[in-house]
Amino acid sequence: MLSIIEGANYVGKTTTLDILKKKKTFMHFYHPRFNDAQHFAFNYNVAGTVIYPHNIQIPRDVVYQISHMTCLKYLVSVKDKKVLLDRCFLSEMVYNELYDKQIYHEFVNVLKTNFPYKIFLLIVNDNEVLRKRIIERLKKDHGKGFGIRDSKGFVPEPETVEEKIKSQRKIEAKYNEFVVSFGLNTLFIDTSHMKQKEVAKIIAEATA
Repeated sequence: MLSIIEGANYVGKTTTLDILKKKKTFMHFYHPRFNDAQHFAFNYNVAGTVIYPHNIQIPRDVVYQISHMTCLKYLVSVKDKKVLLDRCFLSEMVYNELYDKQIYHEFVNVLKTNFPYKIFLLIVNDNEVLRKRIIERLKKDHGKGFGIRDSKGFVPEPETVEEKIKSQRKIEAKYNEFVVSFGLNTLFIDTSHMKQKEVAKIIAEATA
């Protein structure tokens, strides 16, 4: 059984995964992840020669296809075990769209034909809860965000918070679009008013 934890920011993925990993009832894997670069550069040289290192650039789509297919095919070897996957190719589909959309169909086909699986898509439906989580994260990472300092310390600018809420909703919409269009076996879990232990319990019970 392949259990895949997915979701945008601020939904509690990391904490939930940490709780599940402590149960030691799953094998845990990180799926390969990339940035949004159009190409990936690799340096190489020929052994035993004085040729200077060469730099080659491989298109992002090719790197994605090789890496994700390799990961999926490796997971086939342990598909009889309970595997917990920290995100999958779905994240890349949402955050870093490829030019060749046919690759998505290949990923989905491998997943559907080789695994009993379930995607646990964590979301935050409550706007006020989401706003609070964003502010807390920005305060925690105040060196990376925008804001002002007052008597209470770092205060994120409202525009920053509102923009992040809009971005979050767009990401959630893309997740939903892919889940529906590809018919992926997915359980949506609204973490707005749930403790992460409760979220972890739902996932553990669903895979028992």
